Amino acid sequence: MSEDQSGSTPEKTEESSTVPPVPPPVNLPKPDGLNVPKLHVEGDSEGKGKPKQGRREEEATHPSEMFNRSKVREEKEARKGGCGCLSTFFMGLVLLGIAVGGTVYWTLRPFEDRGFARVNQASVVTEAPTENTIYLGWAVNYEAPATATELCIVAGKAELGGEFSGKVYFRGGVLLLKKGAKFPAGLDVQAGQLLDEGAELEEGQPSGTVLSRE
Repeated sequence: MSEDQSGSTPEKTEESSTVPPVPPPVNLPKPDGLNVPKLHVEGDSEGKGKPKQGRREEEATHPSEMFNRSKVREEKEARKGGCGCLSTFFMGLVLLGIAVGGTVYWTLRPFEDRGFARVNQASVVTEAPTENTIYLGWAVNYEAPATATELCIVAGKAELGGEFSGKVYFRGGVLLLKKGAKFPAGLDVQAGQLLDEGAELEEGQPSGTVLSRE
């Protein structure tokens, strides 16, 4: 029995001597640095893109932004509506020009150079002049039944009635031709608006520039 025990002891020591040693630590290669930044960049690009889109949607749908945009549109429409028609705008410019002495001077000068007499602050004319005449006023109502001379009327608004043997010139805002008025020698108009109640015009229409005719 003692011999068996003594014999088994060397076997155990031999087995223990054959156990392999613990392997040394393995230095694994570091992860590829390109992958992580690449994923990070992709995440950033997606993250950057979405917030921008979200901001655009937020800007487009934010109540204050929508209110501001609608307010701007209303202001633009109000400005468009406030401008009015071209005839009203032109008439305002003409009236403003009549109030300015320099503009009136350049308007009257061609006629004064031709020897036209001038009547200032004219309002109602019932008698025809005996010479070519300029009538200057804010509102002129010409009611002479027959006129043989040439006339030039410079006013914000004028009404013409009767028969005119000489040529008639109008410079101003609104010109009203009364029913039955005759202009066989012609009518030259530079106005914002022409109102015709049934006048007889040479060739059916006046010469010059009229923005609106009714």
